[in-house]
Amino acid sequence: MKLSNGKKTIILSGSIFVCILLLISAKSMDAEINRIDLSNSTITDVSNSDGINMNESVDVWTQEELDEYFSGLDDDQLILEMPEGGFLYSIDNPTPGVADAIVTDEDGTSIEYDVDTDPNSETVAEAKVRMLGQPIRYE
Repeated sequence: MKLSNGKKTIILSGSIFVCILLLISAKSMDAEINRIDLSNSTITDVSNSDGINMNESVDVWTQEELDEYFSGLDDDQLILEMPEGGFLYSIDNPTPGVADAIVTDEDGTSIEYDVDTDPNSETVAEAKVRMLGQPIRYE
């Protein structure tokens, strides 16, 4: 069967039209598969008072970790949490009223810390209660 030029053009045009429809359908199906409907969802960024994003997994202090962290210290021993992290404690300071630590800033300002007289001092037992279940800060 011999086709005239007019019929070849119609068949070729029809084939191109079908290919275009298939491509459009494939793109539409792909978009449907990848689309996620969030119209009934609420996404919130939850941060606690320390500014730690609670949407992320965080390590918190357990009783076992606190006991290990403060091992070697009695529960009734006074300690002082330092601004840059860690705790200061004194071992039988022979001269009461003399600072247990002196920290000097970059600008030369010195701050004296005395565990026995600082109002922010607490016992190891009090620190454990306060820290239990709180996020661990890796500083």
